[in-house]
Amino acid sequence: NPVTGCLHGCEYCYARNIAHRFGGFTELEDTDLDYEKICESNIVEIEKPLKYINDKGKIGKSAYPFFFKPTLYRYKLDEPQKWKKGRNIFVCSMADLFGKWVPDSWIEEVFKFCEKAPQHNYLFLTKNPKRYEKILDRYMPPNMWFGWSQTGPMGNKCNFSTHHSIKTFISIEPLLEPFKEFHIKGIEWVIVDAETGRRKDKV
Repeated sequence: NPVTGCLHGCEYCYARNIAHRFGGFTELEDTDLDYEKICESNIVEIEKPLKYINDKGKIGKSAYPFFFKPTLYRYKLDEPQKWKKGRNIFVCSMADLFGKWVPDSWIEEVFKFCEKAPQHNYLFLTKNPKRYEKILDRYMPPNMWFGWSQTGPMGNKCNFSTHHSIKTFISIEPLLEPFKEFHIKGIEWVIVDAETGRRKDKV
């Protein structure tokens, strides 16, 4: 999770609940952060971990210092290089890396560090797959999977017809509406599941 946080505002979002449950930080040392600017902005970039003190008085790194505000943790970008054995990585499971509010520079930095650790498979998931089309000509390695989320019959939201080598998938999770028919031509993987969590009107 080199990026966390999202502005979609989905009522069934599990990530927002986690970020608010474990969010916040205690300022234990001087930082270069401009708190007034952070409050005014929709996004944040930080260069080093922020600390927190837990109930037992122990100091640790804050996982979500700004709760669910979209945040780039630049110090996390090189983590895949430290894992020598190949693994499947769901990149930014606590964010939408391709949301409209995300700067191009964030996406480019994440991809750059993925390319530095080619032993892994990288899975990307978004609710804004149109943004994929702008990058597929530059990033088409076989170890990257490009997926999008949908909760009902919305059709193929992204045109991959000219990119036959791209690995694609759809996450229909949670499934909120019935599908009378669904076209999956060119899609290699479909994930279907119910809503999780304790939301009052959970489907």
